[in-house]
Parts: sequence; structure tokens; C-alpha cells
Amino acid sequence: MAAGEGATAQGFQSAAVGQGASAGISASGGVALGQGAQSGAQNATAIGSGATSGYTSSTALGHGAGATAAHQVVLGTSAEDVIIPGGMVLSETATPATLVNASTMTWTGPAVITVTAAGALTGLILAAGTVGGQALRVINESAFTLTFAAAGTSNVADGVSDVIAALTARDFVWDSNTSLWYRLA
Repeated sequence: MAAGEGATAQGFQSAAVGQGASAGISASGGVALGQGAQSGAQNATAIGSGATSGYTSSTALGHGAGATAAHQVVLGTSAEDVIIPGGMVLSETATPATLVNASTMTWTGPAVITVTAAGALTGLILAAGTVGGQALRVINESAFTLTFAAAGTSNVADGVSDVIAALTARDFVWDSNTSLWYRLA
């Protein structure tokens, strides 16, 4: 379906609404909504004037927003603030990981990882981040302290000085310039 001057919907079951909006031939199930919005891949969605989503199952929302990877959701551009009324909830791992000395804390999506331990631990590693500004929260559900390894090993900027106390949580942000996690003070 295409509606609007110069709008085109070439993909199977795709829709383009707005002047110059386009859901390309590869955009099966794609949606482009807004003046000049472009959906160029399967199940890609672009909403807003000039929004582009050219990767499978990606979504770009807002004027000029552009998805740069498959399964990505992009809100606005780097020149704009995103406001979420009512707050935001970060997903959490379903089951706490049981750590031992020198364990690597990893995750496969959730921004909150829960961990536990049978004693005070040292030499811990936090798996590298994937994109600058990425946020991660570690919840220590154990009654013991968790201490990271040196920065070069742990991926944590303050390395062995970073100790997560028993029954507390710690927030980190990934810096792609240094390839390290920085704790939020």
C-alpha cells in the first residue's frame, strides 16, 4: 500500500505513507511512514520525516533517525534528547550466574545481570561492551564482595579498585574510545 505524492511500496505486504515515502522491493513487511521515510529491508520500520531503516527487523523512529544494524531500535538522532515519560525498565537475566574467582560476567541481551557467589571473589572480568554508551547493571545477590581483575584483564577502568559490596548493585557504561567499562559514581 502506498499513499502520498511519490510514495512507493514495492515489497510484499509493505506500506509507505507520506510524500516520497518508500518501502523498497526488499522490504517485505516493511513500513515507511512520514515524508521521505525509507524502509529497505524485510520487516524494517521507519517512522518520521526522513527516517531510514535498511536492515532486517530494525526500527528507526523520529525525524532523521537511522537504523544501522539488523534488529536495532533507534530513537531520534544524536542531536536530540529522547524523553520517556513514566521511566524505563531494563530487562534482567532470569537466573543469577554463580561466579567463582576469575569468572567472566557475560550477557546475551539483558541490561541487568544478576550474580551470586559462595565466597568473596577476586579477578572477575566483565565481558566487553558492544557500542559506546552502552549501559549495564550488575546485581550482587550474594553475601560476599566481588572484586574485578586489573583493567587490562577485567575490561573495567578502575580494575582491582572496583569492588561490588555484598547485596548491592553497580552501574557501568562502556567507553568505545578506551574499550573499558566505567562505573557510575
